[in-house]
Amino acid sequence: MAAPQAAAQLLPPLLLALTAPSVSFWVRSSPRVAVVPLGGSVSINCSRGWCPVPAPPPELHWTQRSRTGISGRTWRSFVLSNVSQWQPEPATCWATCGDSAANGSTAIVVYKPPSWVTLASIPPLPVPVGAELTLLCHVAECGPLSNLTVTLRRGTETLSSHRFPTGSGSGTTGSGAAAITVRHALNAGLEDHGQVALCHAELSLRPHGPLFARAAPPIRIEVYALPSPPQLFPPPHMERGSQSSFSCVVRGAFPLAETRVWLELDGTPLEETELSITEEEVKAQGRIRTGTVGSSQLKCTAAVGAGQRSTTAMIRVYSMETMGGM
Repeated sequence: MAAPQAAAQLLPPLLLALTAPSVSFWVRSSPRVAVVPLGGSVSINCSRGWCPVPAPPPELHWTQRSRTGISGRTWRSFVLSNVSQWQPEPATCWATCGDSAANGSTAIVVYKPPSWVTLASIPPLPVPVGAELTLLCHVAECGPLSNLTVTLRRGTETLSSHRFPTGSGSGTTGSGAAAITVRHALNAGLEDHGQVALCHAELSLRPHGPLFARAAPPIRIEVYALPSPPQLFPPPHMERGSQSSFSCVVRGAFPLAETRVWLELDGTPLEETELSITEEEVKAQGRIRTGTVGSSQLKCTAAVGAGQRSTTAMIRVYSMETMGGM
């Protein structure tokens, strides 16, 4: 063992350095992951380890446009400009030291945050109790889709949460970005009335980049029920020129407080009516005056949400003079 060690001590320092293991020479690329907006620019720093012989600063290999920035003896910065390709190849720093070479790379993540999010319903609100209601959340083109989460909520309850593989969604070209539509169907119940539906889109580039969050303007779910037509209680007959009271009752409507009731006599609205609401019904009542012998039509209409139902009744109008002549 002494002979090889003695021979190594006789080698010139330069030759000894060149025969040193190549693992002692390194090249680093910083950051390890670069996050850049589509069409934007990002800086990468290339540095190398100490070299016992004269060696140039590191170089950068990248398939797209780049330019050299400031540099020192063992490092150099580069700017990747106008990054317009989705999922580009990594940028690679490389350098040599005598017969040794080393490299390091930076992964490039290109992103485009969503510019808007909208929320709608099919069919349009309000909807009858028991109807299937589909919430539609539309997210503007964004990417990378693998970093996108779209969440639908009803109040504080999460209805669904969606993640997307690259290349999914409507309008995609396989580039890693697309416009997204998320659907969630539910059966509209009484408990849904007044609830707020929300859609939230989140593009997360953490831990290497920012978090972009957008929410659609919320919509209020409106549900209604009008299971039966109103019940009309008119006088069966009236003398010409007389007045008589009547009533119209609506039961089972929902929501009762939003139920509208109006009445017409021979197509003319009756203005002087009194409306009362209890826990079970809506009641309209008033008085009518007749003027022409024959038949008059009294009509009661109830409406709530998009539902409307009517009931009509005929009132016989007579004259004592006519009856006396008969």
